[in-house]
Amino acid sequence: MDAAMEQQTYWTAKQNLALSMVKAGHNVYIGGQAGCGKSTLVTHIMQWAENERKSVALTCTTGVACSNFSPVLKPMTIHKWCGVGDGRMCGIKLRGMMATDDRLIPARNRILSTDILIIDEISMFSRRMFDMLETVLRIKDTSHTFGNIQIIVVGDFLQLPPVRNLRYEDLGEFAFTSKFWPPHSIFLDSVFRQRDESLISLIRELSLGQLSNDSQKLITSLARELPQEDGKLVKLYATNILVDLHNRSRIMDLDGQMYSFQSTDKGDERALNTLVVTPTLWLKRGIRTQKRIVF
Repeated sequence: MDAAMEQQTYWTAKQNLALSMVKAGHNVYIGGQAGCGKSTLVTHIMQWAENERKSVALTCTTGVACSNFSPVLKPMTIHKWCGVGDGRMCGIKLRGMMATDDRLIPARNRILSTDILIIDEISMFSRRMFDMLETVLRIKDTSHTFGNIQIIVVGDFLQLPPVRNLRYEDLGEFAFTSKFWPPHSIFLDSVFRQRDESLISLIRELSLGQLSNDSQKLITSLARELPQEDGKLVKLYATNILVDLHNRSRIMDLDGQMYSFQSTDKGDERALNTLVVTPTLWLKRGIRTQKRIVF
């Protein structure tokens, strides 16, 4: 273990084992619940790779996940990094386009120059996308799985799952059902983000959907009275339609004439059909000066 790791009081034997597996060249899945040191381990892997003069690419399944890492590490969404985008094309067709489509040249160059690929928040990456990634990476070496690029996938499958996209024949299956899934798995089980053992147990039980009596009592103990004035409450709804109805109702409660504006949309019809914003905007003159807040 290098000097930087020795200074880490939260470095564990399992983190060390995972790093050893990576150093040995294995494709590895690193799992564990939030706060168990997965991101710290990823940072150490990248430091080691840099010292070994290996080219390592840090990717995530979402832009939000990328923001959890230092910009110095140059994180990028996996979809942009390898050129698969929203997954509308099959892997073989996309791999063929890599040699002729100028838009895919940056992705092609990234693949050809990479020795190690890290994918964080892998739970949101579907089996179809994972298989497509494997096909595309073979532009570097057609005779080896993933083009002979070492694959390290990180995440917690008890968190957000893949999103189904039937338009592109993506059933939203977990990536670990792929035949290309890494053969080695290491689960980190020491939580550092919290020190309260009851809270740690509660979070773990919630992720499993199995609450003990102690955890139920802890949740109940957090109950408190909410403000009675409706304008001071933030309301959460399960669907966008309910949110739109609530917002419109709040605007209608305010004084003044209602104005409606209908959007004019242009572009790829399939992309437009996936928009979650409402096509109609309702406003009242002077609404921004009201003391009541419209959510």
